Amino acid sequence: MLKKFLSNCKKPTRKFGKMIVSAMNKGHAPLALWAFEVCPLKDGESVLDVGCGGGGNLVRILERCPKSRADGVDYSEESVACSRKVTRKYADRCSILCGDAMRLPYREETYDRAVSFESIYFWPDPVRGLKEIYRVLKKGGTFAIHDIMSPKGYGDMRAFVKKLKECGYEKVELVDTTDGLFLTRKESRAYMLAHSKLLVGKK
Repeated sequence: MLKKFLSNCKKPTRKFGKMIVSAMNKGHAPLALWAFEVCPLKDGESVLDVGCGGGGNLVRILERCPKSRADGVDYSEESVACSRKVTRKYADRCSILCGDAMRLPYREETYDRAVSFESIYFWPDPVRGLKEIYRVLKKGGTFAIHDIMSPKGYGDMRAFVKKLKECGYEKVELVDTTDGLFLTRKESRAYMLAHSKLLVGKK
């Protein structure tokens, strides 16, 4: 059962996948809203949500920024279908594609901002994925990515940040969200978010 659950978190499929996608839309809300306060959205900018899941964060962006375009990409067909459904009233400024974070289906320098919540953990090569984000960001564009970034999964986090700067990013910062900014350390342990981090950067 646990294996099935984890597999569907990575790539939601069928009926169980629909339940996971629905849970993601609700569960990711508090952190996403906090992240949008820390890294304020600018109305009129173009935004890409990488690993958009059920589209909940796209709706939040589109509601907050009525002049912005916000697109999403996810490699789960179930997630794409759900995202298209919840964003259908914004179809004139929102498009959802089925695609891979390792090979984003967009042209160079298309977006002002890229976001990703609870997705990078499942990327086979996070550095490669962030190189792709760099490619599709405009000069001066920014990214904000949240996930559980433990040394076990990423190794030396300072070295990880250094690799991203070597990719060409002008600025990269790793923010510990368990130090009272979003969660207290006690809360982070209780919710199994002990290595919760917000990764932000600028091209």
